[in-house]
Amino acid sequence: MNRKKKLIRNIIALIILLIIFVKGSGLYFTPLGAHRDSERTAHYGPSEIVHIEDFRKGKYILCRYD
Repeated sequence: MNRKKKLIRNIIALIILLIIFVKGSGLYFTPLGAHRDSERTAHYGPSEIVHIEDFRKGKYILCRYD
């Protein structure tokens, strides 16, 4: 296997491992992503987002569930 093929194989392997790590560790890219996953794991939702309040260290998300 030449050097270029090994490089491509290793990059693909790193991307796959990164995706598995992010999904398994509970890290989220957005607050709404964390909210959706929280509802999914608690078997609650989907809820309607009524208000989003920003503050210095994050966001508050106010939702309504019927």
